[in-house]
Amino acid sequence: MRQPIEGGPSLLQALDTGDGRVWWFTDTAEKSPLRSPFLNQLYGLAVIDEVLFRGSWGQVVVSMTDRAFGDCIESGLRARGMWVEVRPLRRAGFSPRQWIRWAAPGSFWIRFLVLRALWAVQTLGNCLVLAVLGLRAAPSGQAPIAVVFSRYPIPYATPLVSEPRERNLAELLSALRQRCPVWQAVRLSLCPWDLLWRGKRIRAVFRRAQIVPLLAFNTVREILVALLGPSLVIRLWSGIPQIIPACEPRCPDAPEELAR
Repeated sequence: MRQPIEGGPSLLQALDTGDGRVWWFTDTAEKSPLRSPFLNQLYGLAVIDEVLFRGSWGQVVVSMTDRAFGDCIESGLRARGMWVEVRPLRRAGFSPRQWIRWAAPGSFWIRFLVLRALWAVQTLGNCLVLAVLGLRAAPSGQAPIAVVFSRYPIPYATPLVSEPRERNLAELLSALRQRCPVWQAVRLSLCPWDLLWRGKRIRAVFRRAQIVPLLAFNTVREILVALLGPSLVIRLWSGIPQIIPACEPRCPDAPEELAR
């Protein structure tokens, strides 16, 4: 990011206008770490660049689950004259997406069908658990004037306390609550067994904090349409050729990208 680009200014200099950085006006700033690994990979490269800028290192150990990203980092470090040792890293838990990516790296339909089946198990299982926990009714109290959308529990710093704190919207929720009743409409990112295991605590948190799981209000027909309808297939199929090259680094033989 600090290196000049083809004899011109560096990326940091190009984004600095004097009145503030124009980073926030770029397409990359609109990307979300919840949608793809691209943004976290950029942050990882920026951290590595900062570490290399602050000190001199002769030996580096690279141990990552993302093989393509690891190859990119390894080649960039070797281009800087560093001795690099690559060690395999085993994941702490089972990840369906990582396993499918390894088992069928080039098969769109296999990955799509397996992920759809896992989504169906998660969604229908969570619907059943929500019904058992009695979370189908709307929160008690005054009807809301404002509804804020989020996910649960990923963005919450403390998801199981009486007042869970949403990292991205904490200040907004606090300001809104001072003016009007607020509900938090959330998309669940839990597996059915996790939801069932923590069910009593989650139910108490939802009722105290006025959190509404949107899945509890979906009908079976809506879930089946989302599962079997052609719209998702069309959207994914048309976007795959553009999304994959942009989101997955493939530069083991191009160390210049890491330096920039």
